[in-house]
Amino acid sequence: MLTALGVFVGGAIGGLLRYGCTRWLGSRGGVLVANLVACYVLGLSTLLSFHPALVATGLAGALSTWSTLAKETGLLIQKHQWRALFWFAGAHIGGGLLAMSFAHRTVLGL
Repeated sequence: MLTALGVFVGGAIGGLLRYGCTRWLGSRGGVLVANLVACYVLGLSTLLSFHPALVATGLAGALSTWSTLAKETGLLIQKHQWRALFWFAGAHIGGGLLAMSFAHRTVLGL
């Protein structure tokens, strides 16, 4: 029961943060920021044992928005905007890996 409550609370917070990102920065910018922050949070949660259901599953899971990423990617493909697609996908993949790496460096003090 406590695990489900953690997922619920973390999911509510993550969903609200994602909504705020897209309202503040627009769809593409908000999706990018939300996904990068979610990768950072997920990176932290892999090293810290602080309520993984709340942080990793709930917060990072609701904050990341891979369905919107897929929608935006599909729209760029439909419009044949290859340069924008390259940068958009590269920012998500490369930025996500960097965010995870930065989280690990933060915790491990590297």
